Amino acid sequence: MARAHLDALDEKLARLRATVARYRERLADLDGVTVPFTDEEVGRGGHFAFPVVVGDRVERDRIRARLTERGIQTTFYPVITDLAVYERAGREHPCPHAVDFSARHMAMPLATVMT
Repeated sequence: MARAHLDALDEKLARLRATVARYRERLADLDGVTVPFTDEEVGRGGHFAFPVVVGDRVERDRIRARLTERGIQTTFYPVITDLAVYERAGREHPCPHAVDFSARHMAMPLATVMT
């Protein structure tokens, strides 16, 4: 099974990278939206998700709700210091940039079957 997946890896990565390039192209001039990473980094990436960064949590949640209404699933990831394993260390956030990013990012759908 692993061999079959490895045989298709280059083709699947090419499809993911092409979808990421289209996302980047279409979102590039959208006010208030930041698309992280450079074209060079995109060309080397494995891409399990497509991150987008907006102004704040309220804006992110508003955009996610509108996309959900259209049947488009997005997700976001909590700042790692909010995970239960860190409870012993308290809830103070020693990484303010990570906290900020966590509140403003969302991951758009990305799959090898997308066109």
